[in-house]
Amino acid sequence: MAYYIAHCRQTAQKFLYMLIMLPMCMSFLLRTLAWVGLLQDTGIINTLLSKLGLPRLTLIRTPGAVVLGIHCPKICKVVLISFYELMFKRIAVYHS
Repeated sequence: MAYYIAHCRQTAQKFLYMLIMLPMCMSFLLRTLAWVGLLQDTGIINTLLSKLGLPRLTLIRTPGAVVLGIHCPKICKVVLISFYELMFKRIAVYHS
């Protein structure tokens, strides 16, 4: 593939590079859009808070939101692994 791209015209090279790189960036883009949908002023979290009679919070464009967006994949992985170990090791202990 790289050999073919290297021998194409420059405009075709740019297009082919984009076709190769776009799927690699898609996960990041979708995760970012999901966070925006959750944290924006009219997002899911603030809508739930207002329905519960609580005041709306400024969640997006804050230092906390940036830290959460950067570290969430790591945090989610740790939480899921811990939950898995807690549930299945407990079941294995009780059944043995």
